[in-house]
Amino acid sequence: VGENLLDLERLLAEVPRGFELVRCRVPATKSSLVEKLPPALVLHLRRLQYGMFGPVKVNTRVAVPPLLNAAPATTTSAQPSVYLLLAVTVHYGSAFGGHYVTFMRTDDLGRRRHRLVEADAVAPGGAGGAG
Repeated sequence: VGENLLDLERLLAEVPRGFELVRCRVPATKSSLVEKLPPALVLHLRRLQYGMFGPVKVNTRVAVPPLLNAAPATTTSAQPSVYLLLAVTVHYGSAFGGHYVTFMRTDDLGRRRHRLVEADAVAPGGAGGAG
């Protein structure tokens, strides 16, 4: 077990005599830090909740800022960490099926700034049908 991880067996073994371990649910947040940021950043928000009857899509709106400062998610602030939003892909449908639509940033003349990859060109094993 890593030095920053909680070893449950060790914790249970260290409960002093006369005390008992009480199990309870508390709010928690899971997070990760990145050591080196990539030149281009792609984020995927997994918007499913799992209940008694399987997955359910979460349909709440998410505000997407035009600039993202990724510095709080890094281990060091000595690198450039501001990203410009170029596109947003949205899923319409349910947890069991639907359709993806991508909205892309354009220049002042309405032209796309980057090459668009069509959904049909991406195979399950990777881009371009490889795999």
